[in-house]
Amino acid sequence: QRVEKALEEIKGKEKLPSLAKAVVDKEVSTRLRAVEELSKLDSDEAVNLLLQRVIYDDVREVRQESAKGLGRNSAKVVDSLVSLLESKNSKIRARSAQALGEIKSLKAIDSLIKALKDKDNNVRAQVAETLGKTKFAKAAGPLINLLDKDDNCDVREKAIEALGRIKSIEAVDPLINVLGKDKDCHIRYKIAEALGEIGSLSAEAAILKSLKDKDSKVRASSALALGKIHS
Repeated sequence: QRVEKALEEIKGKEKLPSLAKAVVDKEVSTRLRAVEELSKLDSDEAVNLLLQRVIYDDVREVRQESAKGLGRNSAKVVDSLVSLLESKNSKIRARSAQALGEIKSLKAIDSLIKALKDKDNNVRAQVAETLGKTKFAKAAGPLINLLDKDDNCDVREKAIEALGRIKSIEAVDPLINVLGKDKDCHIRYKIAEALGEIGSLSAEAAILKSLKDKDSKVRASSALALGKIHS
């Protein structure tokens, strides 16, 4: 009933004030519906309301949908999100990076690459994930650097996933190198997966070797990767 009441207000003549109220409602479904309606509006007020949800909403789905809505007005918001990558609050930095991953603006690429050196593990992991979503080849080199230089497993996993999404050929040899020596079975699993996504035949020998890995998930991932390479 709360959702229906809020939606009725949204349909009224004073649409923006009603949406401003609904987008901070305690019900997640109401906020999501308000975000959907705000995304249709071409106004600075609507953009600001969506930007607030991107940064301050505690529900990831609401933040994602808000960021997608902002994507329709990306020229107005990319600069704001990029500036928030410098926030003193690590949560805001991470959420800004997440939003930029939905918008996928080339304009933000250099700032995101710089943010791979953020002191906060969660921020670096989110930035790596975002760079994978953008699929910009320029990000491959900085992501490759994380394979050996970053000591946080979550960050390295996101970097590996990102390199797979980008389908970076230049990442094949560095990934193979880590696959052969890393003690973390989950990292090896992710690398086999990424090599499959990249699909380079030059990785075949390394993947065949990892079919004998002591970890069953690594073996399974390697088998799938081999199938993708030859598909």
